[in-house]
Amino acid sequence: MSAPIIVNLDLARDVARAACESAGITLVTPDDHPVVRRVVQLSVAAASPLTYAEVQQRVSTYVPEVVEGILALGVDLIGLGSPVASKAIGEALPRFDRPLILVSPSAWDDGATLLGVIGHEIGHHNDQRHAARSLGALGSVLHGAAYLGHPVLRVHFERCYSADMTAAVILRGVAPKDAAAGVMRSIEGYSPNAEARKLMEMTVGSVAASLEAGELPGERSPIHDVLRSYALAGGDLGPWTARVTA
Repeated sequence: MSAPIIVNLDLARDVARAACESAGITLVTPDDHPVVRRVVQLSVAAASPLTYAEVQQRVSTYVPEVVEGILALGVDLIGLGSPVASKAIGEALPRFDRPLILVSPSAWDDGATLLGVIGHEIGHHNDQRHAARSLGALGSVLHGAAYLGHPVLRVHFERCYSADMTAAVILRGVAPKDAAAGVMRSIEGYSPNAEARKLMEMTVGSVAASLEAGELPGERSPIHDVLRSYALAGGDLGPWTARVTA
């Protein structure tokens, strides 16, 4: 474990906004769009062992366009029983017509966490884009169904935790093996089975080995790009600066 770096929160937020805009994503901060946040948070809490309060405070979420369409459909279905309620909810639920990243309060208020989270969620965005490349909206739906319905595939898609690990090691000075252990604790919130846990153990083990050797676990990966942007904007990455900006 090395000394943590003081991360400039305002600069980290600027980098997060720029990274999302470059990827064609709308960044939703804790102060933005409360109705959208509540709908998504309730959905996450319903699909996970986490409480609603836990989701509100510490869960950041990527929302692809196809999910926004499903939420709008849900509002329409409400209208079958209560047109007034459907109209009220529909008016309160804005349409973005592009993916969202909803950042949790715990991430938005901590620069090191925020940079890791943005790298993580843009990783999900890239997965979604690859799924939709050949099959369009159907590809997005199939990707979402695989994530929700298959514990091993869900954990496979959560390999994006490599971004959080990288940020923890570089910015917080966390030892790679401790960062890996933290991911294994976090992954329990995704209801993994034994095979899924084994897959994640191999994934975080590989990431930890790369970081231990002073190497980034993925050249020009989302977290590499995010950290590089932070450093080039004047942020300090300590002994990793030269490696990240090379």
